Amino acid sequence: MKGPGFNRRDFMRGGTSTALALATHVAAAKPEPSFEQPLARRPLPPGVGLAYTEHYRGSFGTTELDLELAFEIDDLSAFLAGPHLARLVGGWIEGGAPLPKTALVSGSAELFRPCAAGTELTVAFTYLDPQGKQVSGRGRRSLGPANRRDPASELAQLELELSVAGGPATSGTLHSNIEDMLERLLSAKALRAEGDIAVEARDAFWELVNRGCDGVHGALPLVIDSSISLPAAERRALLLAATVMLPPTLPANGPSVCQALQQLSTFIGNADQAALADMRVQLRALGQLEPFTRGFIADIRRFVLGVLESEKPSPLRVTLDSLHKVAMLGYYSHPAADAVVGYERPSFVPLYRTRLPVREAPTTRVFDVVIVGAGVSGSLLAERLTAQGKSVLLLESGPYVPESELTSDEAQWIARLQKHSGLQRANVEEPLASRVGNVVVLQGACVGGGGMINNAVCFMLPERRLEQWRGLGFPVEPADLRQSYLRVAHELDIGPISEKTAHPNPVSVLLENAFGKAKKPQVDRPLSPGFYECLVNLAPRRCLGCGMCNTGCGSERKRNALQVHLPKALAAERDAELIANAQVTEIVVRKTAGGAAHEVEALLVQTAAGPRRIQAREYVLAAGAVGTSALMLRSPSLMSASRGLPIGKRFSANIVSPVLSFYDATVNPRPSLQLTHYYAPPGKDDGFLLENMNDPPGQMGLLMPGYGALHHERMSKYRHTALTGIAIGTLPNGEVVVDESGRTQIRLPLGDNEHQRMKAAFGLLARALFKGGNGLAPREVVAGALGGGYVMKSEGDVAGFLDWFESINRVILSTGHPMGGSAMSSDPRLAVVGPDFRVRGVANLRICDASLFPMAAGVNPQWTVLALADRCAHVMIQGA
Repeated sequence: MKGPGFNRRDFMRGGTSTALALATHVAAAKPEPSFEQPLARRPLPPGVGLAYTEHYRGSFGTTELDLELAFEIDDLSAFLAGPHLARLVGGWIEGGAPLPKTALVSGSAELFRPCAAGTELTVAFTYLDPQGKQVSGRGRRSLGPANRRDPASELAQLELELSVAGGPATSGTLHSNIEDMLERLLSAKALRAEGDIAVEARDAFWELVNRGCDGVHGALPLVIDSSISLPAAERRALLLAATVMLPPTLPANGPSVCQALQQLSTFIGNADQAALADMRVQLRALGQLEPFTRGFIADIRRFVLGVLESEKPSPLRVTLDSLHKVAMLGYYSHPAADAVVGYERPSFVPLYRTRLPVREAPTTRVFDVVIVGAGVSGSLLAERLTAQGKSVLLLESGPYVPESELTSDEAQWIARLQKHSGLQRANVEEPLASRVGNVVVLQGACVGGGGMINNAVCFMLPERRLEQWRGLGFPVEPADLRQSYLRVAHELDIGPISEKTAHPNPVSVLLENAFGKAKKPQVDRPLSPGFYECLVNLAPRRCLGCGMCNTGCGSERKRNALQVHLPKALAAERDAELIANAQVTEIVVRKTAGGAAHEVEALLVQTAAGPRRIQAREYVLAAGAVGTSALMLRSPSLMSASRGLPIGKRFSANIVSPVLSFYDATVNPRPSLQLTHYYAPPGKDDGFLLENMNDPPGQMGLLMPGYGALHHERMSKYRHTALTGIAIGTLPNGEVVVDESGRTQIRLPLGDNEHQRMKAAFGLLARALFKGGNGLAPREVVAGALGGGYVMKSEGDVAGFLDWFESINRVILSTGHPMGGSAMSSDPRLAVVGPDFRVRGVANLRICDASLFPMAAGVNPQWTVLALADRCAHVMIQGA
């Protein structure tokens, strides 16, 4: 990786994907950079020049020396053609009392001069010392594979000789601050040029630096990239970490490190920049660690892999594991990785090419209802209310992307469509970070919400769980909820997998020896114990089984909000407006006219067209289990009016952990529908579910245990690998809070209850996998995260794994099903929301999303959220 802050040409912006395809490895030092393509896209006009500066500091004998050099290139076209000569136009040298700050008199520089070991960058200058004697200085920076360092570290080190009037030379080593050096290169200024010509001049100069370094470090990313907005030190730490996390020798038919980082740039360029804040803090800290500051690639690799492979939890291991996941997404989602893993990349075939009318800002009026959130619940609610003649405004904080525009680029759509670009986590603070571990919290953040990027699976709330909810004061009558389930099922064509696609996940047959043949479930019944097909909201017999459900169905086969509820709500004959990229920043509450209660006066909203103050007769929060609570907690007047309500409390989730089984035969010959079957054990439904999964390579790379060569070897067996997940509902002991800086924090404490249920699930699943099915039994089963996972070779090893699984932070944990935070109950000790879906004490504010759940559903909550939205619409239409 290139030194400090090294960027790959498209590191930050996916839109500049015209990067050079660099060779994967450099067999030997190249004596001279080869410029086969012109350094400028078109010839630069004569006289266009460029100015840049350099700065070094270090011990020189007994003196601490500072050196500033200012160079100009008179004619950039001639400079690029070579030799690459610049002249000194300013600068100074300072060495304390013996040498006060003294201006340099003359000098020059030559960039990327070939030498025996690789290439050199030289400087020469003169100045007059305090006695009036001329001092000559000569400096040299060497780049070459023999140094085993990243180019930025090499560029930052200057071997300097000083001699007075031809006398003996004294020598020493000075260093640039790497971040400062790179920022200075990026700050190079074009001379006698403006507009596009100035841009092209800077680009050509940067390309010279990139190619010069590539001449001896071709396997490493480019040094500079004008499109990168991350500070140089953060770029360097990220790219060095990503480089050493991939094996030193990569398959010739797969992506190079540079191509993987180019794909990573697509992710970062499309990502929610606020969501990168935590990563940036971690990167800054990482870049200050001694192995990174020295820049020796082999040392960094040993250090990083040593931390990752340790079974001792630590904040640094969590940071490096997060970076490892980002790097693996970049590598395995790149099209060139398809050949490495044997993946058949799908093509989308849009069914409808649905387009919704989306506005940048709403019309100026008072709406009947404003709905915050255009996910599954908000969209259904808008459809129901507009059908009754109400004017509705939908505010969605995420973007609108028509499903027909989606591609198979996992990195891009994870970045654009998931909340915080998939980087949202629970338990980022101590002590939960160490005791429990980070839990990835996946949510949709786009028009259509989770219904756009989920697996389309639908479960009614199990009867036992509904009884538990009712015991907590949940006020919706079971018969009413059942009617709503069935209405939604009819609208969305909810039915068994076998009626939807010819390409279900083949992994299900691998469990048949343990669980028997999968049964077909009934649409009008809640989950039953046993092995079943899933119910899904997919167009009948039209699912292509491409396996891209979690990044959006570009073939438009899901019967979701984008295809069903929003087109109806936004039809010309109805009165609704949809505003995408509209962030509600505050709910403003006032006393009612009589002063006995409170009501919402307005919402403060940041839209693409600027800030707006939006008013309505009624307001509904449908921003999801995290977003709804966080918005209320950020609204001072609402919190004052709702003092004493447990807003953000009783947060829970269905947490999932993956188990990988490896086979000698191919078990995934082609992409297929991802989640198609489940097993529910007999007894109480609050135990666990086992679900089969089938992820495309980029997302599989995030889940695959192991690091470095081990991770790569396991990924090379992609078609021989089965992915199965265990899912359990947590107790409602979590909370959503807003800290002093205004940032949302999710706390999900997990204790013995969750640990023991997960143990039971792991044991049952591992033993079931070893029993095999379809004539296949696994060669090995891997579960857990620490140390690259626990390897089981036979059913006899399962007991050892369960002993090893002594604490819950030893396994990978994630959730796509956050719930609770604004519980709906008739019990005033628990309730934020009453039976009419209203926030208690606020007359015209309701909530309608998964935050209403008084405890985790234990199954996918999508159908229950939709059923509650149907009930909420009924209540609102009846005027309750």
